Amino acid sequence: MRTIVLSADEFDALRELSNIGMGRAGAKLSELFESKVKLSVPQVEIVSQDAILTLVKTFSQQSCSVNIVQQEFIGEMAGRSSILYSGNTFTSLMEYLGYDEEDSRSTAIQREILNELTNVINSASLSGLSNELDLDIHLAQPVILEFDSQGDQLDESQLASSLSDDRVLLIDIKLEIAEKGVRCDSIISMKEEGLVNLVTSLRKLMA
Repeated sequence: MRTIVLSADEFDALRELSNIGMGRAGAKLSELFESKVKLSVPQVEIVSQDAILTLVKTFSQQSCSVNIVQQEFIGEMAGRSSILYSGNTFTSLMEYLGYDEEDSRSTAIQREILNELTNVINSASLSGLSNELDLDIHLAQPVILEFDSQGDQLDESQLASSLSDDRVLLIDIKLEIAEKGVRCDSIISMKEEGLVNLVTSLRKLMA
């Protein structure tokens, strides 16, 4: 990655814009599932890809099993979102997505629910961030990398294989729907070309 240096003020501004985008996702989920959604303060920094693997390991150590869904985004903002879901507690949201209790026993339906949740979160959060920065973005179809996997059985190679850059912009936001027992971690990593466009737009916005 070419040398891109952000000032403390620029990191603060990007953190606030990320918070706005994820806040939209939280509001959407709160309305959809009729429950309060708790969001962490965004972690925003430029890191090596090893930092992403560290976040995954930390999350897996706190969960009996883990699901990981990745979704690429392209356009003037380019990168990917990796959303980690704890266990199979997401099935508590089934009825709000139009599924019945019998569906909860179907692995195929559970995978559908993970993809739907990922689309809802990313459509709101990434689109919100791109709108604030006036950047074009398109979401690909989500892909499940890990389904109901034990933490010590995760295939870490899949998490880093699709990004060629040694260093990426990391935006990490944790999300919890306590009433439904749902906990997840949204890890957004941005490629070099997307970061250049983002920084250019951010500086115009702050000027």
